[in-house]
Amino acid sequence: MAKKFLGIHIIAELHGCDPVLLDDEKYITDILLQAAKDTKVTVVDYVTRKFDPQGVSVVIIVSESHIAIHTWPELRYAALDFYTCGEEDPESAVREVAEKLGTKDFVLFRAERGNVRKIRNINSKIKEIGDADKRSEQIQILL
Repeated sequence: MAKKFLGIHIIAELHGCDPVLLDDEKYITDILLQAAKDTKVTVVDYVTRKFDPQGVSVVIIVSESHIAIHTWPELRYAALDFYTCGEEDPESAVREVAEKLGTKDFVLFRAERGNVRKIRNINSKIKEIGDADKRSEQIQILL
């Protein structure tokens, strides 16, 4: 069965997290790398940053897109973002990260991104337009 969307994007608001864990750069990096493994995405690279006096940011680049988190230990809050065009749904990995951070309450926003039918339709119409001078004006109308 062909994919209807290019990817799934989960945005999570994590509240009431353990502030000690939210300030632990290595721990957060490790759990996000495990989330990547659990979701069967390919880690290309990652960058981490520990802030003074507190807080951590981790961004993991995966072949299938990205995983990112920023923490506010003083507020017991983390913003987590997981977007993948891989075959596995990232939602269970996001829930696992939330659990490992001791999250008391969370909100998940889920978006299916890259509607394949719409992309193909627009690309087909762009091909029909042809003339580069007319293209940008007509593309705006299509969108």
